[in-house]
Formats: sequence, C-alpha cells, structure tokens
Amino acid sequence: PAFYGDFFECIRQLDAPSCDCLTSIPPSVPWKTARLLASAAELNERRYVMCEVSDHSQRYRPAGDKRPPVIVTEEQVLGTCYKLICGGINTFTSYYGWNQFGDEQVKEINMRVGRCITMMAGGHSAADIALLYPSDALKAAFTPSYFWSNGRGVRRVADAFDSAGTSLYGDGREYTVIDAAAVSEASVRGGQLRHGKLRWDALILPCAEALPLKALRRAYAFWKSGGVVIAMGKIPTNSGDAFPCKETAELSAEMFGNGKEFSAKSSSSGGSAVFLPPS
Repeated sequence: PAFYGDFFECIRQLDAPSCDCLTSIPPSVPWKTARLLASAAELNERRYVMCEVSDHSQRYRPAGDKRPPVIVTEEQVLGTCYKLICGGINTFTSYYGWNQFGDEQVKEINMRVGRCITMMAGGHSAADIALLYPSDALKAAFTPSYFWSNGRGVRRVADAFDSAGTSLYGDGREYTVIDAAAVSEASVRGGQLRHGKLRWDALILPCAEALPLKALRRAYAFWKSGGVVIAMGKIPTNSGDAFPCKETAELSAEMFGNGKEFSAKSSSSGGSAVFLPPS
C-alpha cells in the first residue's frame, strides 16, 4: 500500500504484465507472482505475460562472498520454466549463461519450453475458483511509519491471501486472482460469477474486512444464485466509503453469521456461504 496503493490495479494497467525470476532452483521459483500477473492479463484479455528468467542468484556473488557459484542443470532450467508456465507465463526473456550447456542441450531446452508455450497459447483460463486480491482491506489496515513496518493488520490480510493461494496450489486446484473491480464488473448467472470468457463457481475472500459495497452485493447475488463464497479470517464489515457500513454488515451477517465462529449457510438455489475463523 505504501508504494502502489492498490498493486493489482497497477498490474491491470500493463499491456504485458511482467516480472523477473532470478533463481533457477525450482522449489524457490515464484509461481504465485506468475499467477498474479497472469490473472491480471486474463481479466483484461491480454495475450502476453512475460518473465525475465535466469540463474542470477546461483551465479552472482558480491564482493567478499566466498560461496562458489552454483551451476544449474538442464533439468533445473526446464523445471523453472515449467513452473512459471503453470503459473501463467507465456513469454520468456532469457538471461542464462549458457556456457555449461552444449548446443544440443540448448536446443532441447528451447524446443521443450517453446512446445509447452505453444500448447498453452490461444486459449483462456478454465479455473473455477476466484481468489480476491484484498487491496481494500490492505489499505484500510495500513499504518504509515518512518520504519519498514506495515503493522499486524496488514500482515494478517497478507497471510490469509498467501495461505489461500498456497493451499489451492498444494491441492492441485486452479484459481484466478481477481480484484474487487472484477467482482463488481462480473455478471451472475446459474451459480456462476462471469467476467468475459472466465467463469467461476467459487469466490474466496481472504480477510476482506473492507470491501466495496458493489462487490459485496455481487458476491451476495452470486451466493443467492447457487455459487460458493468463502470468507477467511474476517467477514466484510466496511465498504469503501463507510467504516463500519450498515448494509455491508447486514449482507455479511446473512451470509457468514457473526464472523466469530465457523458458519456455513445455504441459499435457496443451493449456494454455500462459509466463514472460516482464523483457528
């Protein structure tokens, strides 16, 4: 919040959302960053999601650092690219030092990565889960400081968003990150939240204590039509204009109960509204 206000809104301004990946050790590859960028591109129907990819962290050593460079393998380069492609990257700019590889290995890496991207290109996400980027809650919880500290409130929201994405990824469940603007823009039909070509059956609200009223009304209509809405940690009580907001509190109470204990409520169309407390 200190630098961008709403970071996801800034990403949605980009024609080709892009990032760096300075490591080629696959377990450390930032698939969540890739998913964040790819989600913004999907919402805006943009074609390219780019990553500068390299083994910089394995090779670079500042003055006085006696650690020997790590020479990455062909399998690690491929694993790095594959993980980023799974996250949604479809264009790479290579900053690898290729000296450790023979010509046939370089050709093999390029062929495999190019083939994967070609197979993934030209379609759109079929993820049926939408994970809210809780920018309003982050901004509401942020406390300016002379020092590098966002405070417990921001950390709580960030941890909820992070744990939701990690759990979905670990369980092999595909998801799209969306913002409150996308929720507000979406239509509701037959138990689905629809945005352009994208269709979601479930919406997850991680610690979204502050949420624009238009977005909450759309989430409420989605639940009523048969969709699944899950609130984690906190339920919405504030809109973008009122702290607290009477209508927000009423809609949240109907969907999620008192926001203190586990709750699961069905709508007449078979929708589910679930509140998961921090415990």
